[in-house]
Amino acid sequence: EYRVEDWKIRNRSLFSSLKLEKIVMFLGLGLIILVAASSVISNGLMLVTEKTPEIAILKSMGATHGEVLQMFTWLGLAVGILGIALGVSAGIVTCKLLSIYGLPISDDIYYVTQMPIPVRIKEVSVICGACLFVIWLATIYPAWSAAKLKPVDGLR
Repeated sequence: EYRVEDWKIRNRSLFSSLKLEKIVMFLGLGLIILVAASSVISNGLMLVTEKTPEIAILKSMGATHGEVLQMFTWLGLAVGILGIALGVSAGIVTCKLLSIYGLPISDDIYYVTQMPIPVRIKEVSVICGACLFVIWLATIYPAWSAAKLKPVDGLR
């Protein structure tokens, strides 16, 4: 009597724990993105508060609401893009180092001795796109609050 076992069936506990870890990592990443977005909102509002006289001068010189809105939106997006670029670079370098030097697993429990760490460009792109969208949403309120300032209020 022979019994055939697939390697996925044989390592079922490993793959189920990896699936659970992937869900938890998604939730953790989502929380990190929300914290970063709230940081962009608070930094944008602080910038608007600090630059109120300059915004008033721009508006008194003829800058429209749309132009001020666009300036602060682009500024927030630039900060967000810089953060995304640094985060993705650090993540890819960490994954590459872990794939070179390995992440050991106890071979007493599992039949594999090293955890594979693939970097999937599609997943990284989706995460970057989601981050960029959240950052764009986070820049709207500070930019809108800068655009609605009246020149008289800023020059007092």
